[in-house]
Amino acid sequence: MIEQRHIDSVRKYLGEENLRYFRHLKGLKGDVFPVLKLNYRKKGIPAHPVGLREGMQIRNWMRVNFPEFRELSQNKIERLSEELINKAII
Repeated sequence: MIEQRHIDSVRKYLGEENLRYFRHLKGLKGDVFPVLKLNYRKKGIPAHPVGLREGMQIRNWMRVNFPEFRELSQNKIERLSEELINKAII
């Protein structure tokens, strides 16, 4: 469902600096939208996963700019947004 026009559009939207950010996340954590775990000893609170808000921003941008993404379930658009960013950072 991800087409070249989606990839070109998200590359333009993000710009090279933000594409580098996602490449860095992919290299560092193996995923463009990693879920991080807070360190209990450093923070003094129970360890729990923390998702980055960049994924939500990309999904919202996709819904606004492409009608075909507006009615998708949350799980489907999450998978497609990850696929889109992975293709955009190549």
